[in-house]
Amino acid sequence: MKPVDIECKGGIRLYAIPIKAGDETIGAINFGYSDPPKDQEKLTELSENYNVSIDKLIEKSKEYETRPPYVIETAKKRLQSSAHLIGEIVNRKLAEDELKELKNHLEVEVKQKTEELQQRVSELERFHEATIDRELRMKQLREEIKRLKGEK
Repeated sequence: MKPVDIECKGGIRLYAIPIKAGDETIGAINFGYSDPPKDQEKLTELSENYNVSIDKLIEKSKEYETRPPYVIETAKKRLQSSAHLIGEIVNRKLAEDELKELKNHLEVEVKQKTEELQQRVSELERFHEATIDRELRMKQLREEIKRLKGEK
């Protein structure tokens, strides 16, 4: 998507820039500019459409100070920078959330693997103890056999 510069129903111009996070457009940012309408016909139409007194519209139209073109161009450039910055902030937040999710997933996996290893260690310890007990019992039996045979 590209920036859009259109006239709004209120009679001024709107400049809008898409906000992108990666390749996805996630929103837009805009501002209104240009002189408000001054002709009686347009002001009457606005007054009727938006239920605002025509005197108030005329007053506000006369109060408005025309902005020089360089101010508008500067505002457009700043809006472009703001849109880019917002997109980068969203990208970083999404990456941060993804990292948190992966970290949580890894923590769960590590916990599960640790429990499995602890079970295996316990089994090996029981096997080791049983083996040692068997070996000790075998030694005792050999000694008993030697004693019974009269051997030393």
